[in-house]
Amino acid sequence: MFSTQQQHLLAAPLDRANVQYRNQSNRSFSYLEGWHVIAEANRIFGFDGWQRETIELK
Repeated sequence: MFSTQQQHLLAAPLDRANVQYRNQSNRSFSYLEGWHVIAEANRIFGFDGWQRETIELK
């Protein structure tokens, strides 16, 4: 399904510089910004080589 190179890139640790943090209701959350996730998907799978689906919106 995934090439060897794609598997290697997907298994690589996240660059902590790209992880953002926010506090809400006395809890701390870490997240990746959407633009960064899209850029990484394009880098790993190629432009138009992936898709996404919204399952639930709260």
